[in-house]
Formats: sequence, C-alpha cells, structure tokens
Amino acid sequence: MDSQLNNYKVLRNGKAISPAMTLESCVQAIRILEQKLDRLTQHSPYSITRI
Repeated sequence: MDSQLNNYKVLRNGKAISPAMTLESCVQAIRILEQKLDRLTQHSPYSITRI
C-alpha cells in the first residue's frame, strides 16, 4: 500500500524535478520552492502531476 501513495511528481515548466512522492510531500516541496517568488509579479512554474 505504501507504493500506492507515491503517485505524484513535482513539475517545473512541465518537466519532472522530483522522484515519486505522496501528494502531501509534493505540496510541501512546492511551498518551499515558491518561498522566493514574488507572487505579485511572477506566476509559479511548479505544478503536480499524477503518475
């Protein structure tokens, strides 16, 4: 069952930048990656995909 949870990857501009992770881990990773973005002038290049 543990492997069933690792069905997500973080993408940057459509290219995978992470190994397979849980959805919660992906969200945490994106939060860390987006800390330096100026949200008023920049759109996040990060997204999550299910594999």
